[in-house]
Amino acid sequence: MRKREFKSLIKPIVIALLIISALAIAGGYLTGAIRNWDYLKIKEIIIARNNLADLAYLRGKNIFNIDLSNESRYILETYPDYRKVRLIRIFPNRLYVDFVRRQPLANIRLYRYFYVDEDLVLFNINPQDEQVEDLPVIVGLETKIFGVRSGRKENVKELVAAVNIIKGMAKNKSLRDYKIKKIDVSSFDNLSFFVLLPNANLGKGRLNPTPALVEVKFGQGNVEGKIRVLAGLLDQLRKDRASLKYIDLRFKEPVVKLSAVSSK
Repeated sequence: MRKREFKSLIKPIVIALLIISALAIAGGYLTGAIRNWDYLKIKEIIIARNNLADLAYLRGKNIFNIDLSNESRYILETYPDYRKVRLIRIFPNRLYVDFVRRQPLANIRLYRYFYVDEDLVLFNINPQDEQVEDLPVIVGLETKIFGVRSGRKENVKELVAAVNIIKGMAKNKSLRDYKIKKIDVSSFDNLSFFVLLPNANLGKGRLNPTPALVEVKFGQGNVEGKIRVLAGLLDQLRKDRASLKYIDLRFKEPVVKLSAVSSK
């Protein structure tokens, strides 16, 4: 009985294996046909927010043969000024590419100027970019950053401190009208920056048409706490802006230096 049962099972197993083999062969043939089908070869590449990128090498490739993740990484290596690249298939034969540009936080003066974003990534400056003149300039990194390459993160303590100051100032609502012009990180312990004070009061209801540039001697450490102290001091010294020379926050008790000419 057992032999008969075994023999009766062989036939359906063989049939099933033949069917599976036939389906596999047909699937492989169909897959190959699809991958070589001209109808699915990329004919158009739609590029958003960057018309200068040359992605012509993708034309003619089958839309199914492209590994979107690998291509995104490759394109970012070619165009490091961008933070992210998204590729989307649009069937049957188009590819949509979206470039997300890095947002410059400051300019860094090295052997030439670079942008830096909040992630400490340096990237090239576009001379036609209107943001260049409005951004703070970080100086004093010439002997601390070498072999600069666009798209590379520079985790240098002086740069970290400068970026944290810029971000901290931007987050403080009381300092919204105060603009950092330059940060000098040549000496980490004596790090300082220059802030533009809006419409310094000259007394008797008169306003200085040229905003004052005041040095803030910041030092290192406790960025958030020092920025809060700075905001409080600038609020208290609102009437003395015209005579304000510098504010020193490097010590436990802040020091304020006013010019000899009184603003009363």
